[in-house]
Amino acid sequence: MRVLIQDYEGIKLWKMLSGLKNQAEIYQKRFADSGDSESFDIAYDVVSLHSQLVSNCKKYEQEKKKRFTQIQRGRLMNQTNRVEPVDLEATIAHNQTQNIVSDVVCVSSSSSLIVVDETEAVGESEAIKKKKERYERFMKQIRFDEVNFQRSNGSYDHLYGTQALRETSLARPKCMRLAKEIPSLAANLPCDYGSSVFVRIDQQRHDLLKFLIIGPESTPYENGLFLFDMYLSKEYPSSPPLCLLCTTGNGKARFNPNLYANGKVCLSLLGTWTGPGWGQHSTILQVMVSIQSLIMVSDPYFNEPGFEKSRGSKAGDQASEGYNKNIRLYTVIYAMKHHLQNPSPYFSDVISTHFRIKREEIITQLKSWGRRAGANSAGGFQKASEEVMMLLQDL
Repeated sequence: MRVLIQDYEGIKLWKMLSGLKNQAEIYQKRFADSGDSESFDIAYDVVSLHSQLVSNCKKYEQEKKKRFTQIQRGRLMNQTNRVEPVDLEATIAHNQTQNIVSDVVCVSSSSSLIVVDETEAVGESEAIKKKKERYERFMKQIRFDEVNFQRSNGSYDHLYGTQALRETSLARPKCMRLAKEIPSLAANLPCDYGSSVFVRIDQQRHDLLKFLIIGPESTPYENGLFLFDMYLSKEYPSSPPLCLLCTTGNGKARFNPNLYANGKVCLSLLGTWTGPGWGQHSTILQVMVSIQSLIMVSDPYFNEPGFEKSRGSKAGDQASEGYNKNIRLYTVIYAMKHHLQNPSPYFSDVISTHFRIKREEIITQLKSWGRRAGANSAGGFQKASEEVMMLLQDL
């Protein structure tokens, strides 16, 4: 193994120390002022990184001096002018330093502060891993909550609010099922860097739910936020839940053959699509996960009955890509831009965390989508994506 250590890298690492120290002090003060637990976690991480970086920079300097001495004696120069590691310990110290720099970039990215400019010199895979871990750790803490959907006038901020007001009495089977299902739902909601599901239920009416799906990666829904309203009617659990998509741009966007512009969700579990229907062992979690995994797929065009047979053909693939171009545009406008400008008060913590931590990744995604938009839709897509990028930069 060959390792080439250049002077500029040592200088860069030492310069990072003062930046880390200042960043730790900022978050320590923020925690002291507000009691914000996330600020405490970040401050703790930064202090730990600072300590490790000091140790590794010292090892780095010692190793550099040792190598310089041996080079002067002519013992370690080879034909490529590269320097062979003196010993295993020195090599490990150098590699550890690179990992620590990766951690610094991760903390910097998640806290919207920049400590290192030369990210190309960093072990990016390690930085991404740390970012994913931080994202998932925080999101798991907020994936479920009880809130108040009721307005001051007594109505509910919910698409099924009027029906819920008419059905005030809760039947015993429904109450028993809710008592069993809600705790299980809270503990088992999928939470992953690639896609997650978040739920809010009314404090008084646990049969009124809102859930938010983050569009799965490698689909035209990727990183978009899709809000649904769900109601468990008086017939529940004998009958399936009622469910509507709220993210439609006020009826402008049809996101899928199974997701109508009027909010209708076509799913066999809901009794609105062909296939195995609602059974005595079916759950609301199954409904949410089915929408996430069976409807929000990479090629939704083929969800349309009869279209699957054209998959793999030139005409079918072209039609699918054309369909996806429209979905990507809708995702940018209604599932990203709208939530950045008008975040739901029930999911504001989810929305801000998602877009803040994944900001750079989403910007890269939008640029990639823009290149695939084509001449006919490039103008509209470019305008929408630029607006989203500006909103992301303001976070």
